[in-house]
Amino acid sequence: MQTIFDRFEKKDPRYPIRFIGLIDRLARKRAFDTSLGTEEEKYSQGKIFANYYECFIYATILGIRKEYRIPFSRATEGAKFLTIESWRPRELVEYIFMSLLVLSDINFADLEELDEKETDDKALDLIRLMEEYANGGFDLMQSKLADEPQLFEDPYGAVSFLNTL
Repeated sequence: MQTIFDRFEKKDPRYPIRFIGLIDRLARKRAFDTSLGTEEEKYSQGKIFANYYECFIYATILGIRKEYRIPFSRATEGAKFLTIESWRPRELVEYIFMSLLVLSDINFADLEELDEKETDDKALDLIRLMEEYANGGFDLMQSKLADEPQLFEDPYGAVSFLNTL
C-alpha cells in the first residue's frame, strides 16, 4: 500500500491563473520544463527562479511562514503544472510535506488505518492546503513587488524578503 507521501508526490498542484504574470516575470522556464543548464546560464536569463515549480515552492514557503493562505478553487482558478515527484531538491519537497501535515487537520494516529481511497483523499487535501498557502504567498510577493519593483532582481532579494516575514 502506498503512503500518503507516495500519493502526495504523484499529484500535480495548480498555480493561480491570476498570478501568471508574476510567475512569468520571476521564472525562466515554462510550467512543464525541468531545470536545464548551469546556474550561470539560469542567472543570465535575468530571472530568480529557473522553473514555475520553484516559484510555487517559494510562494508556498512564504504563505506557510506568514501563516497566510487564500482559498483557491483549483477547478476554476488554477492551471496544472509539473507533478511534485519531479520537483527538486527532494529535501525541500519533504520539508513542505511535513509542514503541511502539521498544519492540516489530519489525525496522525489514523494514518495507518486509511484505505487506498482515504489515503488518496488525504493527499489531495494536502495539495489543496499547499495551493492555498502558495496563493497567499503569491499575494505577498505581488504586494511586495508593488512597493519594491526591483526586489527580485537582486540575487539575494528572495532570501531577504523571506527573512523579513
